[in-house]
Amino acid sequence: PIQAGEAEVAQICKEIFAIPDTAALLAYREQLQVRRESGELKLTKDQGQRVRQALDGKKNSLEAK
Repeated sequence: PIQAGEAEVAQICKEIFAIPDTAALLAYREQLQVRRESGELKLTKDQGQRVRQALDGKKNSLEAK
């Protein structure tokens, strides 16, 4: 397991914003959690925060529809 780079974080955020609905977003969030817990995905505190903000932002925009 290696530290995620900026490219990985940017890709994750891009994937988050492409998610079409809340169910898919929850599934994606779950998948990220599993990857983090297994050590496959290592994020710095700052990167984790950016991913969380992307997830929250996407969740809010889906709920606003």
